[in-house]
Amino acid sequence: MELIFQQLQQRGYDVSFEGNDIKLKLAGLANPVWVTHDVVLNQYKLKTRDVIMGVFSSLLLFSGVYGLSFSHRFSSAFLIAVSAFGFLKLVLTELKLITLRKYLESLNLKQA
Repeated sequence: MELIFQQLQQRGYDVSFEGNDIKLKLAGLANPVWVTHDVVLNQYKLKTRDVIMGVFSSLLLFSGVYGLSFSHRFSSAFLIAVSAFGFLKLVLTELKLITLRKYLESLNLKQA
């Protein structure tokens, strides 16, 4: 894990150890990402919290739309805006992970 930690630092990622995982803070507006090592398959894998964030943003969106039917305009607009911000962060995180996924795939192929 130290080797991949150093390689990710050389590539310009903001990395830190968090237990047995490597935590990456992607530049700009993005959610944090963890790189884990699957010992059984001998592969590096990416872990994100995209499902949790997607469900949370969906709940905020549905709450905001439901609130519009009861004329709670300001609070509903705020909930819709926060959910749109959450969805934007999800999309930007996935776009920023494309190159990192390709890099980890190349590392996994070299180990196989």
